[in-house]
Amino acid sequence: RPALPSTRVSRAGIVRPGERIAIDAGLAFLPGTGDLELRVSGSPLAELGPAIESLRGYPYGCAEQTASRVLALTALTDPMFSGDDELAEVLPLIASGVDRLFALQVPVGGLSLWPDGRRPCPWASVYAADVLCRIRRAGQPVDEPPFEDLIDYVKDLVLDAEAYITTRAYAAYVTVLAGKAEIADIERLSEEEPPTPARFFAGVALRRAGQLDAARRLIREADLQIAPGDVES
Repeated sequence: RPALPSTRVSRAGIVRPGERIAIDAGLAFLPGTGDLELRVSGSPLAELGPAIESLRGYPYGCAEQTASRVLALTALTDPMFSGDDELAEVLPLIASGVDRLFALQVPVGGLSLWPDGRRPCPWASVYAADVLCRIRRAGQPVDEPPFEDLIDYVKDLVLDAEAYITTRAYAAYVTVLAGKAEIADIERLSEEEPPTPARFFAGVALRRAGQLDAARRLIREADLQIAPGDVES
């Protein structure tokens, strides 16, 4: 077996016009056990290549892990990060991740944690719905019927007394992102004296819904110092 575990090293640098540089891996590998890959780009963001490769080959696929992977890929669609070449590589990965999330959907609209699951996982369903809202906001397509079913499930969670209250407050926030919020339901939730994380989610949900006074009260009760811009994302 190998004497040492597999090692991967990534480095980035800038070459100015007319400049010559010598590339030195700077590490001692056993002869015949290493490979060198060189990427050249006019963008300083070329160093994101290894990160994209890691996301491409990420081996785990529960609902929460898939949503996290797709969220990171979606961030790369921002014009500040990606040109046409990068988008051509990233967009299919996002689409396949969205398809995988919807493959986890059960009849009630929520997502099971793993394939072939029969029951929805409330927290993972809300988190995935949050990510899908952000994908839509980034201008990427999301299949409407399963998305609407998921949002309906998330909306029902807000007043589900059997669900963990922080999950319910997070669900309230996501319904606002999706444009499906019932302000009265969020206010009823906030009257249950939720713990600090739930107060934060409920407060931000009300803030985004335009209920500024109620939002300030909840955030103040949670003893959180939040700048105005922090509750817009």
